Amino acid sequence: MKGTLALFGLAIVVGCGPDVGPTNPEDQVKVLANELSKPADLLPLSSGNAWTYTLRSVVRNQQGQAQEATATPTLKVSGMNGEKATIAFVNENKLVSELNFLRTEHGIVQIGLKGAGQPSRSFTPALPLYHWPMEVGEKREWSGNGYRSGLGDDGPMTSTLEYKGESEVDTPAGRMKAHRFDSLTKYKKDAAEFGSTTSIWLVPKVGIVRNVEVVVGPQTIRETELKLQSFTVK
Repeated sequence: MKGTLALFGLAIVVGCGPDVGPTNPEDQVKVLANELSKPADLLPLSSGNAWTYTLRSVVRNQQGQAQEATATPTLKVSGMNGEKATIAFVNENKLVSELNFLRTEHGIVQIGLKGAGQPSRSFTPALPLYHWPMEVGEKREWSGNGYRSGLGDDGPMTSTLEYKGESEVDTPAGRMKAHRFDSLTKYKKDAAEFGSTTSIWLVPKVGIVRNVEVVVGPQTIRETELKLQSFTVK
């Protein structure tokens, strides 16, 4: 439930392609398609906003053995201080972690996180969750220090953010037209390279509707998928 082997394992992201809807007009379902008027629309941050997800996580070890877990966690904006937001990650009424974000003129960046009972960690400089505007296929590079989820420590890392365009996404909350951003993060331990891939789908004035992450560590590969189940956005 953390908020996210050789590096070739990063290519195993499953289900990241655009969803394909029914072709028969009589079978078409209603699609939520909100206008994107400003970068902050992609993740509306206001105290009390909350999103509940279905979560599926699979952890595989070097022998190929797998452990699967499911949950229905909630992300809730628990505090706002100017443009800074704290989002609580809660599962079964227990605080798992707190995520710290900053709203900028071009989107949302992550400045830190804190696991329950753990020390606070920061990203220096702040790590972009998304950037807007971007052209389809455009990439933005980042390098700095931060929490390395595959290693469970803090250290130097690099990340590439790519805008993949719009697609329709099926979720338990309905079918929605979303903007997809992919991130590839890399870091090293000794001579070995590890990291993660993340695909995030954002709907204007709704927020994160789907998130697929693969984290490659020295002993395991963890695949996690979140799909929006319900939301409350002011």
